[in-house]
Amino acid sequence: MNDTNRARLTRISDESGGIVARRPARSSGVSPHAWHRANRADVVAPFHPHVAVSVGFQPTELGLIAAAIASYSPDGVASHRTAATLWEIPSRPDDPIDVTISNRSRLIRRAGVHLHRPTDLADLDPIERSGIPCTSPIRTLLDLGAVAPTRVVIAVDRMLGSGTISLAEIEEGLVRHSRRGRRGIGALRRALRELDPSHDRPDSVLEVRFTRFLSQHALPRFEAHPVICGIEVDFAHRPTRVAVELDGWAFHSDRASFETDRERDLILAGAGWLVVRLTWDAVIHRPSSAAARLRDVLRARAMLATG
Repeated sequence: MNDTNRARLTRISDESGGIVARRPARSSGVSPHAWHRANRADVVAPFHPHVAVSVGFQPTELGLIAAAIASYSPDGVASHRTAATLWEIPSRPDDPIDVTISNRSRLIRRAGVHLHRPTDLADLDPIERSGIPCTSPIRTLLDLGAVAPTRVVIAVDRMLGSGTISLAEIEEGLVRHSRRGRRGIGALRRALRELDPSHDRPDSVLEVRFTRFLSQHALPRFEAHPVICGIEVDFAHRPTRVAVELDGWAFHSDRASFETDRERDLILAGAGWLVVRLTWDAVIHRPSSAAARLRDVLRARAMLATG
């Protein structure tokens, strides 16, 4: 084959983790005849129907996912466990590649691919993640609950923590998809109940997780939302006069909020209170370290109070 077509296929391969799909190759000017010549010349090797891999190139995980999705183009979309992976939820080495297609007449199976043909077609418009068409956050959570229900709590935590989805969006999605027999609904509802065991609406999921954080690390109980010196704080431990403020990006990321928070801290300090600020990342992803530091603060304050 000529150098121009070879360069086109190499560029596509470099951009796609070693995978070369026939559709983008055609769009780049590689004719069907040139495509077949590339296979015969050992430039690319067949991988899935209409998908090849560059000879000598070991596909990445994303490349394997992209290849599976491309083999079902234009209907295929990464879903379930694979979509969760693309949304940065922890996966397992033995997870199959989950692909959802809306065209129920296509029954072709691929090795290593778990094909889904749902009757629930809501929220199936794909969102691109790492260049791969993927289901939306709410659809991913529901579908994950259908095949791996024990992973939904972690998935909800990660998506809420990163701002990928909000509690309101999850609740709206539950209403849209709620019907008898819809798999995944129960797992998502149980995940929300685990986040909020009291069934009361918290001001934020972070506050629910902080309450669980205290219990899991044998820390003393904190009073929620007390008013001190005319200021409502997130949590307070009155015996040591330690107030905990939970900082999430949604409410504390701009300059005005930064200035207001510092003014509140000064007022509380003047009344003998120490304000400890904890972030979502600390409570959710580094809980042991956060718990140890908070315990040290409480111990030091208790010693001051008795000394």
